[in-house]
Amino acid sequence: MPLGALQTCIVPVISYNYASGRIDRCKKTLSTSLVGGMGLMFIGTLVFNLIPGQMLRVFTSDPQVIAIGTVGFHFVGISFIPMVTSLIFPVFFQAVGAAVKSSLLTVVRIVVLFVPLGYLFSRLGLNDFWFTFPVTEVITTLVGVFFYRRFMAQQK
Repeated sequence: MPLGALQTCIVPVISYNYASGRIDRCKKTLSTSLVGGMGLMFIGTLVFNLIPGQMLRVFTSDPQVIAIGTVGFHFVGISFIPMVTSLIFPVFFQAVGAAVKSSLLTVVRIVVLFVPLGYLFSRLGLNDFWFTFPVTEVITTLVGVFFYRRFMAQQK
């Protein structure tokens, strides 16, 4: 939830500065939000990796569910850090009027990567399915960085 709030807050800041020709402030807002978001998500990563069993026991006492969920929490928790860029880059592009790049990143993340990778990894087994989360986020981050660098090169 805090990352969603961060996404919502940076759109007007970046939009206003972009419209004013202050690309330096857009870059600063993006980098500050990425660092802040990664700080928040690092806490989530720690929680998901240090106390997954305790968190799961809030919802179930089934040992099998807790065992499966613990493995899943480790993978999902690790994916929190690259998830920051996967979620911040689309709103950056939305804010600067690059709706196609924003939409493409979202489609790449969910439709092109998550669903097919989830299917492929699930064919290897339940424990391998969890790789879907970090792999999707890392690849989406790389695509976002590529889009961002091209966008910034066009601003010069």
